[in-house]
Amino acid sequence: NGSLCLVNIHVDDYCIITDDEELRMKIEKVMASLFSVKPMGELKLFLGIVVERSKLPDGRRSMLLHQKPYHERFLSKMKYDRCKSVKSPADPSQKVSVLDCPESIEDTPSWPYMSVGGTFMYSAMATRPDLCQRVIQLSRFNRNPGAKHVDAQKHLLKYLKSTVDRGIRFNE
Repeated sequence: NGSLCLVNIHVDDYCIITDDEELRMKIEKVMASLFSVKPMGELKLFLGIVVERSKLPDGRRSMLLHQKPYHERFLSKMKYDRCKSVKSPADPSQKVSVLDCPESIEDTPSWPYMSVGGTFMYSAMATRPDLCQRVIQLSRFNRNPGAKHVDAQKHLLKYLKSTVDRGIRFNE
């Protein structure tokens, strides 16, 4: 009937986005016939992404997607929840390259580089495009990160601390 409907499925979670209530109910009925499902009502949290709806002063609807609780847990886990914050995702004076990679396994820093990078990558792809460039740049060194690469990730943690409540806003 020309209605727009988006269905996002991830492992055992799904959400339906549509203005067509009849279509939404049909899809929910099909899902319930195939799987054991529990409708949770209006979407507020999905895969660590918080959905906040509001009205703009002119009456249009607005939706903010952010990962503040996810980021706060991440900062706490990394012991950066009380760190000094910085204003940019990268220190312009700090260049990283393959020359900064250690030559021996003994010189490899004991830092969960790939795990931290993976968390940043999820954030960058979900709600934080301001992290993308630096996260992608640092992911080039996942196989053999050196001390300068770790320092760059720590700088990114400090930036996240100062911008923990940022996200993406969609206005009608």
